[in-house]
Amino acid sequence: MAARKRTCLLTLRGVFMRDLVSASVEVVPAEPSIAYTEMPKRFTGVSDWIKSSNLLCNWCALTHANTPMFIPLNLTAEGHADVCGHYCMTGCASAHTRKLFPRDQIPDILAAISRVEAMFTGRRRYIVPANPPPTEMRQYCGNTGLTIPQWREKCARLQADYGA
Repeated sequence: MAARKRTCLLTLRGVFMRDLVSASVEVVPAEPSIAYTEMPKRFTGVSDWIKSSNLLCNWCALTHANTPMFIPLNLTAEGHADVCGHYCMTGCASAHTRKLFPRDQIPDILAAISRVEAMFTGRRRYIVPANPPPTEMRQYCGNTGLTIPQWREKCARLQADYGA
């Protein structure tokens, strides 16, 4: 005996087409256009560098009022470099470097970050410590996590501990 083909049809007794509400499409106003900051592709010096940005940090995903930092690639003796990323502070650039790049390249890139930090701050450090992972913040782990100000304070303490 051949298998009977089943029909997948929903029948609602007592419901008629006139009972259905016509679907209306709600027009949502377009989001206002935001002009985002363009990060320069090349760093040629502190005086030419942008002073602020409305982009999120590539490590912690927070906004900031600081001068944007970056991972310097191919840093020359004159202090020029190719720009990689957008970071709110050098500690975030240092942390992201440890995740992005092959292990054998990390020491040279961290040294370049330290050198660029010295150009901006005058503070020369052998190494710029990595900021803690952003997953310690509440938006990642709930009420047991750090608030944004607490996380930033933790970063500031960590960076101060590794002062010049």
